[in-house]
Amino acid sequence: MDDRRAYRIIIILTITALLLVGISAVLFWNMQTNLPVGQNDFTAEARSVKTVWIPETGEKYHTNPNCSNMRRPKKTSRQEAERRGYEPCKKCYPEWQAE
Repeated sequence: MDDRRAYRIIIILTITALLLVGISAVLFWNMQTNLPVGQNDFTAEARSVKTVWIPETGEKYHTNPNCSNMRRPKKTSRQEAERRGYEPCKKCYPEWQAE
């Protein structure tokens, strides 16, 4: 009986740890994209992102510094990026492509 109880406790602890890792990954991803928690689809919410990332070379700005394998991206405001001639990335802002 004690072996079964120990086994159940190990299973419960393992499942709990996996859930915590999954939740942490989602929270981290949302922090990286500057989107509110729970808003992981790039809809109109992406338009309200005030901070974007621009590459050393290229013409697009991004919500995620890891998008498109940018090297040494620089953080700036979306307004400043647009003023400097950058356009939204198709991956970060897919809904803007129809406009």
